[in-house]
Amino acid sequence: MKTYRHLYPQVWDFENLYLAYRKARRGKRGKVPAAAFERHEEEELLRLQSELRAKTYLPGPYHSFAIHEPKRRLISAAPFRDRVVHHALCRVIEPIWESSGRGYWQRLLAAVIGSGWSRPTAAGEWSQSPCSARGYWQLIRGRGDRPVAPTAGRLKFQSPCSARG
Repeated sequence: MKTYRHLYPQVWDFENLYLAYRKARRGKRGKVPAAAFERHEEEELLRLQSELRAKTYLPGPYHSFAIHEPKRRLISAAPFRDRVVHHALCRVIEPIWESSGRGYWQRLLAAVIGSGWSRPTAAGEWSQSPCSARGYWQLIRGRGDRPVAPTAGRLKFQSPCSARG
């Protein structure tokens, strides 16, 4: 099992945060939270960078609402600021997932770029992910109201809190 180290500084790198912000605002520029962030874009990004670097960043509360197409579903949306952090993290770890090309992440089709929930893997298997089970994310909870992601399979990332220096 390969361990990836020293990734955390790449997450809070200003250029990474800026590109993550650009991706997070795609399709959201008319929304109030995105517009408020954009109004003070540089200050917000510098504040996020400072909090991430100091390891004092805390995610905000999720906003839950129901949609009714094609059936009733409960949606929990992260605050815009948290979406920027999500995209920043994904910009660092997605290339590692993509390059591994095997195991858990290959079967988790919704997370693989260019795939979808209805496509089989190269081996002809359909996704066996617990994430596709109805109500799965509502059943598992982390601290407070934040869901906990399933284990990452064979990839291992060192926690920034356990990293030295």
